[in-house]
Amino acid sequence: MKTIADSHTDHVTEETLAWLCEHFAERSAFFIETVDLPEHLGTVECGLQGPSMGDEPVPGAECREVFRPGRETRGVRWPSRVCDRPVRQTRMLTVIAGPDGDEPCVLYTAYAGPAAPREPGDPDIPDQAGRDAAAAFWADHAVSCPTKRVRVLVAMLSRQTAEIVVEVPIDATDDDVKATAWDQTDTDEQQVEWEDDTMWGCDEGTHEIITEEQQS
Repeated sequence: MKTIADSHTDHVTEETLAWLCEHFAERSAFFIETVDLPEHLGTVECGLQGPSMGDEPVPGAECREVFRPGRETRGVRWPSRVCDRPVRQTRMLTVIAGPDGDEPCVLYTAYAGPAAPREPGDPDIPDQAGRDAAAAFWADHAVSCPTKRVRVLVAMLSRQTAEIVVEVPIDATDDDVKATAWDQTDTDEQQVEWEDDTMWGCDEGTHEIITEEQQS
């Protein structure tokens, strides 16, 4: 196994990546495997909450549907089931790797915690059985994700406008906010406008909307 430019590696250190490539050096086909990192590599943050982490099912009252950065395939975005529980440290790391072009085995992604199915909205789930399994898993699980609320001006094609408030991850980009606002509107009749004087920020952890002037 080797890494390439498209390997999703933002959750692990270069030292850990080197260890993974050595550990799985002989692999030459698709695989999903969970390993325990050696002590000298330390721990990684795991945001998964639910039965696979030894918890009770995460109740819906704790959860929200939020679009997270990086959840997009072939132009399709999907929401994640998130909660406010704190992340945990673990040595458990799940690796997904397989063929890419002429390479027999490259790292697709590595993430903390046990193996988990794709989220139900992921268009790469190949069949209904996979979608059903994903829905069942994520009905009991959630991902720790601190959020903020942002006010967005929505301009309808009829030239009428309306302000809506969307909830997005703390590290959401402008595109993430726009995509979330788009999802919450009637996309046949409305489009999201992006104007500096219609955007506000939010104090982390308060979820109270404030103006830019109040922040400064």
